[in-house]
Amino acid sequence: METALSPARMAGLVLVLARIVRDVGYCAGLSVTGTLEGASNWPDDPLAFNRVALAIQTAVEAVRPEGEITWPPAAFMEGSSAELSLRAARWIKADTFAEDLLAAIADEERGGEIGEWARTIREKLGPDLVARIARTQVRVRG
Repeated sequence: METALSPARMAGLVLVLARIVRDVGYCAGLSVTGTLEGASNWPDDPLAFNRVALAIQTAVEAVRPEGEITWPPAAFMEGSSAELSLRAARWIKADTFAEDLLAAIADEERGGEIGEWARTIREKLGPDLVARIARTQVRVRG
């Protein structure tokens, strides 16, 4: 049985999302612009981009586990104050992890392992998408 963090499950989810981005993006770009160029440049069209975002959200919701979301989780409240502080720090990190990754992508001077990762991602995204991420970081952190 695959565990929640197994590479196979993570890869499966990433592949589903990648397929959605590719196929929905292409079709939405083609539908909006009526051209093959528009199909390839769907990230530059707000409507086509929105269709991809909604499709990604649909896929993520499809794999959401059943059950009620309760705060705080019972296990979160057990243990010493030091353990509670550590759990709280991890919880906060979970909430800001995407922002931290995006900030690393936006910051060409970012060092360490995350900076190396971000350099590779910047190359793949290209300057226009990196600039969009950087503008978003100004709104989030500014």
